[in-house]
Amino acid sequence: VYSKDIVILGEFHGTQEIGDVLVEVVSEQVKISQVAIGLEAPYCALTKIFPQEKLLNIPGDEGKTCDIAALEMGRISEELFMSVSKLIEENDVKVFGLEDHKGRTHRISKGSWDANEWEGHVVERILYTHRKGYKITVIIGNLHARKTNYQFSGPSVKPVGARLSDKALIVELSSQKGGHAYACQTNDKCGVMEIPERESETPIGLSCTLDRPEYDCIYTMQKYSAAKPLEDYQH
Repeated sequence: VYSKDIVILGEFHGTQEIGDVLVEVVSEQVKISQVAIGLEAPYCALTKIFPQEKLLNIPGDEGKTCDIAALEMGRISEELFMSVSKLIEENDVKVFGLEDHKGRTHRISKGSWDANEWEGHVVERILYTHRKGYKITVIIGNLHARKTNYQFSGPSVKPVGARLSDKALIVELSSQKGGHAYACQTNDKCGVMEIPERESETPIGLSCTLDRPEYDCIYTMQKYSAAKPLEDYQH
């Protein structure tokens, strides 16, 4: 099921379980090809936690600013870091940033955030890396992974999953019993939050036979556990 050239894992940020699912997916992909893991952070932030030789540089990565919010706010957790580190140490696996050096948080703070533009840039970076001969596994928030548009107060947004639906396997990570996640309401207000239980008849594990327009498959676990923020970067 993971044989597609691009696999997008839509996660609930700040939960432990994404690391185990990532290892499962990439362990299958490396049997076929070299693999690159896309993380929701800029290259400049990833250089602070991963060896330089394991990172892929993409046009747009260099700049005077560096948004490290992904490290500070738990988007890349201790558990995810450990899983990625294990994969790149033991396999022909590289890592690349889904964001350019300014990132999302920096743009929001400057009032220059455009959601459709951001989603488009992420897709460009995925396809650029794919053209270099890599199978791709992307970890991104489940809102951005979905195959249908979303909308808040502004215009309708076409997410990464919708833009790549003809090329990628889109998988949502879900939980039967809710659980907990590490989350930040603002840059300096972070902690463990409760995820409400929701009614679900989805079986534990991977299911690709459900009639869900938002995703190709659902990877269901019993309950989420809160991830730990990277120790050197937590508030």
